[in-house]
Amino acid sequence: MARADLLIHLVRAARERDDSELRRAVESMIAEERDKQHHLLAERLEEALRTSTPSNGEEHRGGPGQGFSVLTPRFRLDDLFLPEKVCEAVEEVIEEQQRTEVLRAYGLEPRHRLLLIGPPGNGKTSLAEAVAEALLLPLVAVRYEEVIGSYLGETAARLASVFAFARTRRCVLFFDEFDAVAKERGDEHETG
Repeated sequence: MARADLLIHLVRAARERDDSELRRAVESMIAEERDKQHHLLAERLEEALRTSTPSNGEEHRGGPGQGFSVLTPRFRLDDLFLPEKVCEAVEEVIEEQQRTEVLRAYGLEPRHRLLLIGPPGNGKTSLAEAVAEALLLPLVAVRYEEVIGSYLGETAARLASVFAFARTRRCVLFFDEFDAVAKERGDEHETG
């Protein structure tokens, strides 16, 4: 979160309708958030500062053979129709992630994983986007067709690339069609 002095400066500039000071305060906040690796928040602040239309949502696409895409989330939890039980469970996980320091002070770790199940088209990807949006984090989406390779070792190399990228920044890492990626080691029909 931005420093208190920046927030106070921002409020004063807004109250006095001083656009140049307001812009300077927000630009300082953007720089500070980028330094903290809070890229999604920095981008949202920049977007709010600009008068142009927002981007199409895609922030970065993994290079050829990397097996992932980095997306700026478009959906919010309020945009989704979720059963109450699912909504409560997801909100608990989000709250744990937002209060990590408090939990660790008591010797507890927040949950880091969710397993979403259901038929194609029931909203698993949208829910992952909504979780990322609530946490102000980018969504790193790993899709079956982007990560599975036909040559020996190709899939493992792409998965290693995904995890190497995910270690460089906080994000929501979403494996789409995970059942196809997480095959048994001894499967005779798998190449690697």
